Amino acid sequence: MAKGQADPSSSLSPAAAAAAHGADGAKAADKHAILGTKSRDNIVLYVLYAIAAVSLIGDFVIHRHVGHPWEALPEFYPLYAFVSIIVLIFSAKALRKLVMRPEDYYDD
Repeated sequence: MAKGQADPSSSLSPAAAAAAHGADGAKAADKHAILGTKSRDNIVLYVLYAIAAVSLIGDFVIHRHVGHPWEALPEFYPLYAFVSIIVLIFSAKALRKLVMRPEDYYDD
């Protein structure tokens, strides 16, 4: 900072000034947490894992009335969704190459 200039954080409260300088005492891992803290993120992940496990077990336990023989395969719908999203991603990449404009297209 140049001589004679005021520190912009000097008008802030001590807690706000510490947070502005990164000295708030939070763990470095919490900085990248989606829900504020890593423990909240872990709780949400564990709940999602539990839901996935119940769905996986339920697919083997619950009888489904299927319209096509391949629907009777265990875990048909998750596999179908996975293959579909992979096809979608590669289709989007190919379509991007087809319709992409040059970088300076709108500069004229």
